[in-house]
Amino acid sequence: MLKHYKITLLSPLFSYNRTEGGVASTEPFIGDIALDYALNFNLAMKREYTYQMKDKPNYEEIKEFGFFWTIGRPILVEKTPIYARKTSEISDYMVRKNIIEKMGKGLFKNYFHIQGIKGGSIFEASLWINDKSINLPKKIHTKNRNG
Repeated sequence: MLKHYKITLLSPLFSYNRTEGGVASTEPFIGDIALDYALNFNLAMKREYTYQMKDKPNYEEIKEFGFFWTIGRPILVEKTPIYARKTSEISDYMVRKNIIEKMGKGLFKNYFHIQGIKGGSIFEASLWINDKSINLPKKIHTKNRNG
């Protein structure tokens, strides 16, 4: 069974897949594999799968889900402002004197700019479901999740 959906972001989406002019920005789409894993996680099915991996997706694993999303194509997309970001052991406002002394150098490494897609942006995607008994939740969390 194939159904078509409109997807509205409830919060900003950041997935840096383009760098241009010193800004790591998010292209205006939602990946099909991200939607597959997100729906699987939200349905509490096959929780033994690993959701945060740097390796390529496990397509055999995805086949077992019993559903497939298409890529979320943009209908109405707005970008967030460009934010300054930095990385270091203490960059997220958790300054600790012992770490500063240990590092012996500047507080902020890898200063860069980021831009995402604003909440309220709208996408369209199609979902093929093998099992008609699957009831979709009203909200699907696509962000990285730990446990």
